[in-house]
Amino acid sequence: MAPEEACETEMFVMIRRGKGRMAVPLSQLAVGAAVDEQTRQAVEDWLYWVQMGYQFG
Repeated sequence: MAPEEACETEMFVMIRRGKGRMAVPLSQLAVGAAVDEQTRQAVEDWLYWVQMGYQFG
């Protein structure tokens, strides 16, 4: 689980890691070739949002 204070400034996603799951900052992920178009668009939109310096208000 991501620390609550970190979630105020970053978007986290849950990924499978071995038999468990972990929260990872979305801005640190790269989209692989096997991902569907909707997921690819969502990640690209978020990376653009971060690059533009936008923040949660």
